[in-house]
Amino acid sequence: MKARCLFLFVALALIVAAPITAHASFLNLNFEGGSGGWDFYNPPGGTSGNSILGNSGVYHPGITIDPYLPPEGIAYLHLQPDGPGKSEVAAQSAFFSTSGALVQAVAAFDGVDYQRLADYTPDSTGTFGDDAAYVEIYTGQWTAKQISEMPLTGVNSRTTTLYDVPWERRVWGSSYGPSVSQVVTDYAAVGDFTSDPWTIWNSKPLDTGWYTLVYRIESGDEPTVGRDPFLESTILKSHALFDAVPEARTCFLFGLGLLFAVGARRRSLKGVNASLR
Repeated sequence: MKARCLFLFVALALIVAAPITAHASFLNLNFEGGSGGWDFYNPPGGTSGNSILGNSGVYHPGITIDPYLPPEGIAYLHLQPDGPGKSEVAAQSAFFSTSGALVQAVAAFDGVDYQRLADYTPDSTGTFGDDAAYVEIYTGQWTAKQISEMPLTGVNSRTTTLYDVPWERRVWGSSYGPSVSQVVTDYAAVGDFTSDPWTIWNSKPLDTGWYTLVYRIESGDEPTVGRDPFLESTILKSHALFDAVPEARTCFLFGLGLLFAVGARRRSLKGVNASLR
């Protein structure tokens, strides 16, 4: 009986520690091999904000953002918009063959902007400087360009194709989710010049079908009159970071199961020895 309980516990530990099976449907969630499997797009008029180290789409720590070390491996995706009103989109399509599958990964937001008035005066009533980053899941297969140009309403719009927003961070504004009748699972306004830490996000259960996973960052609007070129060039580019779920969690749970197994085995042997005396 004890042996059965032991094997049951170890099996349960392995199940809890195992990576979510939906990950297998995506390519390169940890970006260790570069940006393969991902499609990037930035609107016309700007330069791509994901081309770090030979246009690989991967940001390696120590270049710009020292506090953010990769939670998995040695690399992670770094997105940055080109300037006011610009965005940067990474997209990947995948097929989930079973209903109820989940997607899980990590994201972080380095908000280097602030809420302000038209004259750049910091003020909580201002309407400028609201950078935002998202993890989005759309039904159907879409390219990064199509996602970037997708209208808010109408046929093949965000209203009809946006399935879930598992993670969203903004400098100060309100979530866009309700405007497209979607529930944002994990939303936060981080405040002025605030570094939001790595956070594990989870999608809601998916139905059987085609989906597109999207990582996106947008730079907030800026004044068109009296704009300060120096301020605009130095602080108006927040950073969005994306990586896979750290495997350390898996190793810890698996190790915990093994330690329990060893302890239970020793207690079992002590019981046998005592009965033989």
